[in-house]
Amino acid sequence: HGTKITNARFGSPVVTYKSIAHISKSILSQSGVVLHRLYISKSPAVGDRGAATLAQGLLHNKTLTVLSLTECSLTQDGAKYLANALRRNRTLNRLSLEGNAISDTGFRELCHHVVLGKEESTPSALTSLNLSQCGITDAGVFNMPPTAQLKELHLSRNDISDAGVLHLAHAVMDSDAMTHLYINNNPKQKSTRLNSSHMSESRM
Repeated sequence: HGTKITNARFGSPVVTYKSIAHISKSILSQSGVVLHRLYISKSPAVGDRGAATLAQGLLHNKTLTVLSLTECSLTQDGAKYLANALRRNRTLNRLSLEGNAISDTGFRELCHHVVLGKEESTPSALTSLNLSQCGITDAGVFNMPPTAQLKELHLSRNDISDAGVLHLAHAVMDSDAMTHLYINNNPKQKSTRLNSSHMSESRM
């Protein structure tokens, strides 16, 4: 009957690259193991190498719906590995990379994946993307392609100005799917109105 694990949570110092490789090979890649939600936090040992290994597991996995890698020392390369894997994964609907140095390039890679998902015969399941505190600037926002089925986007604590926020607001209004945009605590925002909780928690 296999093994069913609803949630799995790991954090430093328990997490090493060896443990990440074990999770990918023995849990994510095995059809007999059912894991729905995987949370790894404050584990710099993950890094881009670990992201690449987890991405390999996602290519085969058919049960994981939530993946959170918070403060795990990922860069734009790690984001790219995950984005490429998600083009083939059809179960993951929530991805959080909060607190990693994803940058504008990683943001673009992940958004591009969502767009590509719509063009595939079987669309990606991803509906929620958390990139809070990831070093994203106006440049990344202005180059963001229209999202296909993304319902929720978290961009709090980045370096987005009022101009970038207005651009995001228009993107939300033009989207048929997006209902929540979180943009609190971007230090470059000068307008109190644009930085309000109402703006970040409701459809505009």
